[in-house]
Amino acid sequence: MRTTSLRLRVVAAVLAMLTIVLVAVGILINLVLGGQLRADLQQWLIDRAGYAQILAEQGLEAQSLANRLTGDDVTVTYSVGGDTVYGRADPTPGADRGPGMPPHAESVPGAVVTQSGDRLSVTQTVAGGTLTLSSSEAGIDAVLVQLRTIEVVAGLLTIVVTWLLLTGVVGVALRPLTRMTSRTSCAPPPPVYRPARRPCCVTTRLAPSGKASRLAQVATNLLGNARNATEVGGSIRTDLAVVDGAVQLTVSDSGAGVPEADRERIFERFVRLDPSRASNRGGSGLGLSIARALARAHGGTLECLGPIATPGALAGARFALTLPRAD
Repeated sequence: MRTTSLRLRVVAAVLAMLTIVLVAVGILINLVLGGQLRADLQQWLIDRAGYAQILAEQGLEAQSLANRLTGDDVTVTYSVGGDTVYGRADPTPGADRGPGMPPHAESVPGAVVTQSGDRLSVTQTVAGGTLTLSSSEAGIDAVLVQLRTIEVVAGLLTIVVTWLLLTGVVGVALRPLTRMTSRTSCAPPPPVYRPARRPCCVTTRLAPSGKASRLAQVATNLLGNARNATEVGGSIRTDLAVVDGAVQLTVSDSGAGVPEADRERIFERFVRLDPSRASNRGGSGLGLSIARALARAHGGTLECLGPIATPGALAGARFALTLPRAD
């Protein structure tokens, strides 16, 4: 039976929503973490400028002050008295660069923060001179790249694990429905009692092979669908003939018909071309799917055909049930 798997549709929908959530959470984490790291770097430079004020008050000369503040990816420029000195980190391993920034060092007002490319700079007036500390944000970008890599790998693993679990869970949940449709043990709807507008002729010698109750279920389903599709005052026509050595029952109506693009899809499970009509009359979308399965189980076919342009033909839907003749 050619049907769209309900299990695959459920799993695909859940995985799509999970992917959207993971992407949104990843973007949010990157934005929040990146902003916090840049704010921490800015505050660290401002605090370091405040520490420079303490060193200047201790009488440290300009070059020594600049050298003391240089390092840890921080470059220092100190302009005082018309001279500009540049901080140099001591390359000697284990060299004593003096004590680090004391915990009581506080930022002083007047610090100016500027951004140039990936470098963040803080300018502060210290002891009558201008002190500029700058640091690159490349380290922050590297951390964010590593974080995104971890998020992508973790997200893919999450999607794969979820897919495996969902496939099993949905399969178990739909198992009763699968058994029901495979057995095609649905009770036929009540017979249709409506006076025909014109007499019909039935030849009893055209007896198809198969179990009578199952074939009656197929015919009843086709007649019930025709009744639902036909408005008051409309017509339903049944024709029985031998076509290429097989018995063919054709049920046509004067309703709206079935578009050509939907004539195969209408046999899929849970497909209802008119949801409003189906909900009003209790349709489940399984009738035609089960009817085709019964026809194939008896070696026949069930098709939805287009209307024929012959005198007396109805312009609505036309279903043809073809079965092998009894020997």
